[in-house]
Amino acid sequence: MECPMCYILYDEKKHIPRNLPCGHTFCELCLQQILQPKGFIECPSCRKKLSPDVRPESLSKNFIALDLALKQHQLQSKLQLCDTHQEFQLFFCEDCQEHLCTQCIINHSGHKFVKQEHSVSLLKERLQKAKDQLNDIMDTVNSAIQNATEIKTYQEKYLKEQLQLIDSEFDSLIEKINQKRESFKKEYSHIYMEYIQSLELDIVLHQSVSDQFIANSNTIQETEKLLEQTKVIKNDQLVNKISEIEDQIKKQIKESTISQEKQEFEIPSIVFGSDIYKSISSIAYLDVYQPKICFVGNKNKLIILDLKKFEWKKYNLEGVKFLGYSSAVTLRNDNLLLMGGGNSDQVYEISIQNDLQVIKRQQMPIARKEHCSVVLNDGSVMIMGGYNMEAQKMLNSCYLYIPKIDQWSELAPMKIPKCAFAASLCSYGKYVYTFGGYDSQKRLNDIEKYTISTNTWEIINFKLPKHLSNCAAIHHPRYASKDCIYILGGGHDEGFLKEVYKFTTSPEHKIEVIAEMENGKDLRNKVVLSKHHLYTIGGNGYKCERLNLISKVWDTLPSYYPNVVDNLDSWACALTYTNQSADDMLSSSIMLDDPNIKSIKSNQSQSYQQQNEYNFYRNRAQFLQYQNVNEQINPYVLQNNVSFANNIGYDQDDHHEQREDNILNYSFNQNHSQFREELQSSSNFYNYRYNFMMD
Repeated sequence: MECPMCYILYDEKKHIPRNLPCGHTFCELCLQQILQPKGFIECPSCRKKLSPDVRPESLSKNFIALDLALKQHQLQSKLQLCDTHQEFQLFFCEDCQEHLCTQCIINHSGHKFVKQEHSVSLLKERLQKAKDQLNDIMDTVNSAIQNATEIKTYQEKYLKEQLQLIDSEFDSLIEKINQKRESFKKEYSHIYMEYIQSLELDIVLHQSVSDQFIANSNTIQETEKLLEQTKVIKNDQLVNKISEIEDQIKKQIKESTISQEKQEFEIPSIVFGSDIYKSISSIAYLDVYQPKICFVGNKNKLIILDLKKFEWKKYNLEGVKFLGYSSAVTLRNDNLLLMGGGNSDQVYEISIQNDLQVIKRQQMPIARKEHCSVVLNDGSVMIMGGYNMEAQKMLNSCYLYIPKIDQWSELAPMKIPKCAFAASLCSYGKYVYTFGGYDSQKRLNDIEKYTISTNTWEIINFKLPKHLSNCAAIHHPRYASKDCIYILGGGHDEGFLKEVYKFTTSPEHKIEVIAEMENGKDLRNKVVLSKHHLYTIGGNGYKCERLNLISKVWDTLPSYYPNVVDNLDSWACALTYTNQSADDMLSSSIMLDDPNIKSIKSNQSQSYQQQNEYNFYRNRAQFLQYQNVNEQINPYVLQNNVSFANNIGYDQDDHHEQREDNILNYSFNQNHSQFREELQSSSNFYNYRYNFMMD
């Protein structure tokens, strides 16, 4: 098993056992050392010399010795060195339950000791370990089966709902078309009935005139007979009678002429719009959107990871300056909203869909950095906490931003002023949770809960396992058996957090570890969830990874390095989507690091935004009708209704998998204030807007 010259176990790399013609075996490395000074190989045992042209690597292997040596290597890999004698502990004392080397046996005289591979106790221990590993694997498999079953059940339910939605929308459309058809037929029939009734009246008048003509014709015939019998007219009686006949005929002819003029009527023609047939194909379509992770930072840099192609691209945005530790979310129109950072109170909306245009929005009431933001179910944005550099203090203030009207309104403050914490929406939009953070003196393990319907905060009676700052949190009910939030990354007193926590919010608060990262990361609430994968980018080096929530396995993704040499801890991050046409235009029109970004217009994207706007107002009105609200409405009241939030069915983490129905392609010509006036004046707003669009 070992070379008799160097006393090292044979292996398959340097110490390969080689057979000499004399029958002795030595390792290849020792034979090389013999060959170099002499120029030929001489057997160290029998001194038989080999031909000078024989090289060690050309000699045959001793496979029996190699096999025995490899088995010994495997055995030694499982053995430990004796701390006292620095020898492998080949034996096991059954009486003392201790591992022994050959020299330790002396101290266990009279005890029962055996080779380690023959120890019943160790075999039982090995068997138990194998059993535990098998149980762990079975638990993982059963969990995967359970998750897959839950996903299947949800998707089947979701498919059924979407098919019902399609039927509902098309039935509604068909109903409107049928109503339009019946209304048009009624209108057209009414015009013709008036015409027919006029004709019937003319027939009656003509018949009356005809009767009078017949009566006059009879009078003329009688008068003709009298003239034939009369030779001399003695008085004016007959003359007057003929004059009366002439007058009546003239009158009847005149009336008959008037009646003929009444019969003249302009027949209406039917014209069908030619565009209606062209637009049938656009009544309903499947939106194919490309998911992308966007990072904004380093003054004016934007890097994007395409989650379909797993390719990074880098852009320079002109005319802007982004400061570090800002916060970003994805709006309902798929644009990024970037807020604060450094000592800034500025708010920017970045259009990923069209031409990477940057639009300046209403600034925040208070400048802040290292704060958190979440998108609520109605599309409004909630910001909370952070650090104000000018006042040099932690913040607990919270504000609500309404993108539709570009305005901020104040919400109830958090209980603890803090920065560097994580926040997530949960329970289908009913609550916002915050985790950990830093209060200027220490890291926190507190969990705060904000109830949207009551605008109140509370510190729940449950703590994180560790005091964390700069961690990340995200909610996804679709791939969890219970309503839960995933918490990962961040720093604690011993370093970066490796564990991935699953925080269950109902029926009771509970935290369990579902996976571990190879290395912890400083995520600062920058974690993205798409489908059933959690994405973590940077935070500790340039590594990009994703966690499969079903199999609980991590995958390594292409890194953004060397496009950006930064761990991205001060950058802002959000998940957004681009449709295929806009994606193609961006690829063809914008080059990597091109400072001159061209202007791109995407009608499809604009149409999609218009559809979203239509759905926004339609669902608002449906909620108002349901609640029978006739009072004046303000943005906070609209935002604060959980029923409406549930009605929308919008989830920040899976924004496009739960898209509202984009069935009808409408255009809007009226501005938001006009919509609000109509909304405030009538709870029948939905019917008004819907009929307006249909007509």
